[in-house]
Amino acid sequence: MSWYVALPLVFFLSMPSHAQQAVLTQLHDSGRTVPLEPYMAYMVAGDDQDGVLPGLRFPLVTALHRGVLPQDGLQVFDAQWMTQDVFLIGTDEDSLLWLRYNKQRLEQLGAWGVVVASQDEPAFKVAQAEAAPLALAPATSRWLEQQLLRAGSSVYPVLLRRDGTVQQILKGLP
Repeated sequence: MSWYVALPLVFFLSMPSHAQQAVLTQLHDSGRTVPLEPYMAYMVAGDDQDGVLPGLRFPLVTALHRGVLPQDGLQVFDAQWMTQDVFLIGTDEDSLLWLRYNKQRLEQLGAWGVVVASQDEPAFKVAQAEAAPLALAPATSRWLEQQLLRAGSSVYPVLLRRDGTVQQILKGLP
């Protein structure tokens, strides 16, 4: 073995094992944000991916119902909690029409979606194809639903804005 190979190998092997691991630096944590991890961990990459989530059972059901939001701009969350716009839809035709109509605006906002109601996996995959390139995740928690209901909003499809408000009519939003 030549010393060109041996010297770097000896140097590398003599380093402590912890020095080889990257150290993460936390830049900021206000302590007042809602973690997106429960939703992002289950993010489904695309409509070309086999299945949805291992262990996910259909139908996805919700206490929310399809309908018209009586008042746009209803405050649902503390504005500091939201880090990204999130839209909630079902796989029903009304939700898919809303998605088609608002898709360009949702893309501009950088929103991602949560499917709160779906009969089965094929229906979810249809919604996912309609939403592309927007990401969709199945609702795996009742937390968003509970927050909407507490605020007096019991319908979908809707958009939860970063300012903590809920909107259904997106035309003209900043």
